[in-house]
Amino acid sequence: MVYFTFTSLSSKLRVSIRLCLIVIFSVLGACRSETPSPTLVVIPLTPLSSTPSSTQVETPAASISATPIASAANKSIVIGAVGAPAREVTALPRFIADALYDSLLQVDPNTGALKPGLADSWQVSEDARSFSFHLRANLLWHDGQPLTARDAVFTIKALSDPKLRLASAVDFGSLSDVTAPDAQTVLVKLSETYCAALTNLGMLKILPAHILTNQNLAALKPEHFIGSGPLVLKEWNSNQLTFTRNPNYWNGAPAITDWSYNILANETEARSALSAGKIDLLASDARRRDDLPAATDLKIYQRTLNQFYALAFNYERDFLAEARVRQAFAAALDRPQLANQVYGGESQLLQQSFLKEFWATPPNVAQPAYDPAEARELLQEAGWRDSDHDGVLEKNGKPLRVLLFAQVEDAT
Repeated sequence: MVYFTFTSLSSKLRVSIRLCLIVIFSVLGACRSETPSPTLVVIPLTPLSSTPSSTQVETPAASISATPIASAANKSIVIGAVGAPAREVTALPRFIADALYDSLLQVDPNTGALKPGLADSWQVSEDARSFSFHLRANLLWHDGQPLTARDAVFTIKALSDPKLRLASAVDFGSLSDVTAPDAQTVLVKLSETYCAALTNLGMLKILPAHILTNQNLAALKPEHFIGSGPLVLKEWNSNQLTFTRNPNYWNGAPAITDWSYNILANETEARSALSAGKIDLLASDARRRDDLPAATDLKIYQRTLNQFYALAFNYERDFLAEARVRQAFAAALDRPQLANQVYGGESQLLQQSFLKEFWATPPNVAQPAYDPAEARELLQEAGWRDSDHDGVLEKNGKPLRVLLFAQVEDAT
């Protein structure tokens, strides 16, 4: 037996993977003219998970809608969401973050390749330690102020500050320096090469320096949410967020003029609102298909959610530095059974933190098969034995006790 003690992660250490309600604003002009059917977008709502390097990984099957349905009468759409969003700048729901803010680069959803965003070009040095991003001309914040390289420098410095107590934005790697040689150029330097640096820096939501300097990024007021994205925040109250399209958006203003993000107390209320036609779009748990409203005009889109859940080991902590101990824990975990119990078939097992189709997925990587006998043998080889026959393994008089960190949402 091994002792397991649970505690929650601090907000700085956790890396939250949030639900993806992805709205592709650039294609909204394709919305049809006839009155639409309400749409249920099915994605797993719980559990959320942290994502450090892992030995056990699973990816839930989920769904998202790429093209919301708009009302022809007033060019508006109402999106339903369960639970009030936090006003922490790095913990916004994906829809709100994508609506308000933009990033230096974008990811092509079909190929995974990087493409221009706020930056229309970029360069990487030969030693992969320097990155130059060149901003588009005439970029504007929602309040009409120019968006410049100064804003990108502010964002990267602010969100990489180790004293900042926020949900992590991205892994910056070994960040050395961030400067703006001119108003259109951002120069980022690393002290060591880091594979994910370009993607992580490129996908970071750029924040307005003139609004957020000296503000508490963990508890902003509605008037602080000034962005450069396709939607402009009009109002944020306890029941609803309302947006209007950004006519100055660099990638073209969305066809839909008015957007509402309705905050609902729970899944039951959300599904009732969908059934009653009070909302047009809802993200929900794929495992609750049987609870869907009995509406003949309901359209369901199911997609795989871009997230995974993992058990990560701290190699520098006590006995976990011993490879055989980590291997034993991996062999003792019945991943297929765990995935089935938690998701009931709505998941797929991964052998690493990449999907099989991704270009950087290493070949021939396999997690250990479930083998309790092998796990016991590995622990014995590492010197862990139940010498006093109390059911708990010991070594040098110390019990094998593991401290597990998890987000509060997962601790249940």
